[in-house]
Amino acid sequence: MSPAPRQRYPMLIEVAPGRRAARDRPAVGPTYVGAANGGAPPTMPGGETLYELFSASAEARPGARCLGHRPIAKGVAGPYEWQTFGQVRERVAGVAAGMRGLGLEAGDKVAILGVNCPDWMVAMQVGAPARRLGRVAQALAAVPSGQLAAVVHFGPDPSKADLAAASEAGARVLGFGELEAAGRGAPVEATPPAPEDLSTVMYTSGTTGNPKGVMLTHHALVSAIAACKSYLEESGETLGGDDCYFSFLPLAHVFDRLAEEFMLAQGGCIGYWQGEIPKVLADIAACRPTLFCGVPRVFDRIHAGISDGLRASWVKRFVFGFALARKKAFMQLGYRHDEASPLADLLVFNKIKQKLGGRVRLILSGAAPLSPAVQEFLAVAMCAPVLQGYGLTETCAATCIAEPFRWEANGTVGGPISGAIEVRLEAVPEMGYDPAADPPRGEVCVRGPTLFGGYYKEEGLTAECMDAEGFFHTGDIAELTGRGALRIIDRKKNIFKLSQGEYVAVEKVEGAYKGAPLMEQALVSEPRVAAHFLKLLQDKGRAERLKGFELVKAVHLVAEPFSVENGLMTPTFKFKRAPLLERFRSEIDDLYARLRSEARVAPLETEAGGKRPAAAAAAAAANGNGVGAPRARRGGAAAAAARA
Repeated sequence: MSPAPRQRYPMLIEVAPGRRAARDRPAVGPTYVGAANGGAPPTMPGGETLYELFSASAEARPGARCLGHRPIAKGVAGPYEWQTFGQVRERVAGVAAGMRGLGLEAGDKVAILGVNCPDWMVAMQVGAPARRLGRVAQALAAVPSGQLAAVVHFGPDPSKADLAAASEAGARVLGFGELEAAGRGAPVEATPPAPEDLSTVMYTSGTTGNPKGVMLTHHALVSAIAACKSYLEESGETLGGDDCYFSFLPLAHVFDRLAEEFMLAQGGCIGYWQGEIPKVLADIAACRPTLFCGVPRVFDRIHAGISDGLRASWVKRFVFGFALARKKAFMQLGYRHDEASPLADLLVFNKIKQKLGGRVRLILSGAAPLSPAVQEFLAVAMCAPVLQGYGLTETCAATCIAEPFRWEANGTVGGPISGAIEVRLEAVPEMGYDPAADPPRGEVCVRGPTLFGGYYKEEGLTAECMDAEGFFHTGDIAELTGRGALRIIDRKKNIFKLSQGEYVAVEKVEGAYKGAPLMEQALVSEPRVAAHFLKLLQDKGRAERLKGFELVKAVHLVAEPFSVENGLMTPTFKFKRAPLLERFRSEIDDLYARLRSEARVAPLETEAGGKRPAAAAAAAAANGNGVGAPRARRGGAAAAAARA
């Protein structure tokens, strides 16, 4: 008879004890599952596949809003136009039949390349792997010559250049509407998928190398949806048919994909942006979502925009600051955001809330740690819980979510969201992380039904990250709080060792400098991170309690920020470290040459023991006082920095 589960932490149930280090394996902490619903694995009413969940919503709410977009007339976006669940179901059937007409069979793979839009989600309900590339020419270039039979073009009719390029490659180009119409004229009987069938090959963002194709089954995605639904409902945040989600994060990445599938399963609607960053706030205002998901870069910009708007008037700053402090004090005492200070909400914060359309009642942040200061600020000013979640493409984005309405949850990602998801911490001795210490710290390892089925055509890479017990090794370092919430503190892969034996975690250093005045981005890459990026960065680094060898020492300013457009960031606003290092290699080498000539920098060794130039980079805003280029906008300059 197995022992009864133990509950040391309020948020966790222990299901297996930890073990000490052995000769061939490091120590691991206890294995935990989430305590929500008593640790019982959740189920999803309506079906076991994405096809069944969508069909159930369409059957129950055929006339309800489902997918919306803003049509463009003479260059101006109009109000949202909505397709109902019944209409979308008919479109899915038409596209499925159209694909059959092209000769596709069950199990064949179709790549979707483009900006988020209703057509994308219609195609996903048929079933198609996702990798965001965009144009017809890019699609042709991504596939070996002669292997591409047809290109289905979203939006307006294909251009002459697209048609010519496709013809040269031996492929046919047809509009999405043309495909759909052909299918409606030749309907076929549906072939519903099984739970273990492959739903999506979701590509990782490729921050450290080539993107990997993550194979996600219907069972894994439905398990993630069920876990999120159960956890949020127990936390008092039920999402349903009256809710609306705003889609602007890349649909080719799992965070947005899961959010959209969740909304469809709940009978809610999805409004899509136009695909242009300058117009996103106008799209949000027109959509008026109730659920808003973003990444830290987005929330940093919202926070910066609000702060910048207060600088013009000391009266506004005083009133806002007083209201913020008062409401925050009551929220720290345990009051909900809508109970802490109704008067402050009415007079001050409701105006801020309008920036996200005025109806948002739940905000989720994922993809990377969100600054606790920004999280607290937005939780007060936006009049809604701001929750951090944790997950990877390989775990269907859904591993942990922080508790709503609990102030001390700020800065954490919560615990496992269901009794079916197992999490444990594994020791990383070379970094000093021990799951038996107080607080427990180590690499996050995950097991459960939300795990991926492996990397597409990459069996070796799959074996590297899965252990013999079926745990996926995330590479993320976390510590457990007193309630059992995880706080992500480091990244196992993004470290390097100095010649004197010290380990430097680059993401910790980047996070510390990112919050400095005038700073929008900060990148650290490879060995050498230390002493002094102007007095501004020196002061900020010390305020964040960085060690001496983590303080920046020399910088190079440039006028172009790191962005998706220039290939230096992924679509989820993560740094592409190899391209960044290559882009700034000569500047970094010059920095070290100058520092060595001043006898201030000694060669440092990499983890492998060899010697090579190290790099760091940061993006700062030019302030018009000789910092760099003339000020165009916040974050208008970038800086490469070296560390002693």
